[in-house]
Parts: sequence; C-alpha cells; structure tokens
Amino acid sequence: MHVARPEKLFPIFRQAQQSLESYPMRLISKAASILILLCGAVSSPARADGEMTAGDLSSLCSTTDQVASTACRFYILGIVQGVGLGDGAYLDATTRHLQERKRTIFCPPENTPQAQMVAVVRDTMKLDLGAYPDDRKLPAASTIVGVMVHKFPCPK
Repeated sequence: MHVARPEKLFPIFRQAQQSLESYPMRLISKAASILILLCGAVSSPARADGEMTAGDLSSLCSTTDQVASTACRFYILGIVQGVGLGDGAYLDATTRHLQERKRTIFCPPENTPQAQMVAVVRDTMKLDLGAYPDDRKLPAASTIVGVMVHKFPCPK
C-alpha cells in the first residue's frame, strides 16, 4: 500500500506542532482521549477501509520527517490515553459523573514519560513487523494496545 506524504495525510500537524507549546498538556491529553473514544478506534479487530495499519504507522514512526514524527507521536498517545481514560473511568448512572476505577487493560507506571511510551510502541512494533511482516496489515490502534498490554500488564 502506498502511503501519501505526511503533509498530505496530516496537513494541520505542522501548524499544531508550532502552537503545541501554548496549550497545557493536560488539555491536549483530554482532547485526544475524547477524540479517540468518539472515533471508536479500537472497537473492531478487523481493519476498516481507510483505517491506519501497523505498516502505515511504522512508516510514519521511522522517518526523519518532523511532520510524520509528530503524527506518529500524536496517534500513539491518542490511542494510549483514550484507552486508558475509557478503562480507568465509568459514568455513574445516578450522579451522571465520571467515577474512577481500577484499570484492567494496561497499567504503565505513574508518571511514565510520553516519550518513553512512544519509544516502547515504536521499537516493539519495529521488532514485531520485522519478524512477522503480515502484521503490517493489522489495525494500528489494535497493535498499539497489544504492545501496551504486553509491556505494561496490570497487576491481578
């Protein structure tokens, strides 16, 4: 599959990257989490047409192009934070407020740097795709969740 240049796939990333410093990371994290939850990025193990594959993500993550690198980072962190938010909270039917609960999907240590999470996914994905080239066709979101579950299992 031919992957378009990152500038064409993600035209706003260059602008977003420049203005990123002016926004608190907590706000960006919440926005990314909500977006991922709304999109249902990991709802189906089968790849939908137009869905980013592990091969597509690997291409973005292994280039020196700054826009592609930023897209890689945002995609990985969006999936990680979206799944983490969905796993770590539930809507209380009585109060209609989000309530915290124990995470069960993956559990990175508190204050794990974002750069470390991106590096773990990128490096593990590179090893996996080298050993199992057919995995390039898998959905990128499912691949990210699989890496996080493997690297950061929750205590029983």
